[in-house]
Amino acid sequence: MAKIVIADVDETTVASLTQVLGKSGHEVVTADDAYTAASVAHAHQAALVVVYHQIPSGGSLKAIEWMRAKSGTRKTPIIVLFAASAPPVGVAEDALIRLLEKPVDLGKFRELLDEFVEPSGPSSGPSDEGDFGRSLPPLGHRPPPPLPMDMGAPSDDDLPPGETISLDL
Repeated sequence: MAKIVIADVDETTVASLTQVLGKSGHEVVTADDAYTAASVAHAHQAALVVVYHQIPSGGSLKAIEWMRAKSGTRKTPIIVLFAASAPPVGVAEDALIRLLEKPVDLGKFRELLDEFVEPSGPSSGPSDEGDFGRSLPPLGHRPPPPLPMDMGAPSDDDLPPGETISLDL
């Protein structure tokens, strides 16, 4: 079972991908901003991070930058989700980064999952084979879920050298 981080503010996308990953035997950790995505990826030694390009706190570019600055996540594969109306400027595919347009085609998502993460097999229940031919609905406009209370505040120790955190309270 691999630990996979999903960082998106769209609850439908998070729920659908969590269901697909759960049926494949993977554990999912969620985040709703770039900093949290990089932090939980590092803390949980994630095998894969799925991040929405326009996620708060700097988008996928900042999440990738923060992950690449830490030795524990430097080689973690990343799938960048993007809306067709907002292509991911500044992010290019390479050996560890793939781009995937929203609404997410679950068949393509499964292909990328198999490319980056060894299959764990279904955890339980019926086969999910029929789920992969459909797409997720377009990005909704819902507020992000609240952060878990045990996340703690970000610290300057978690950032690349020369960067600081500014918290507006």
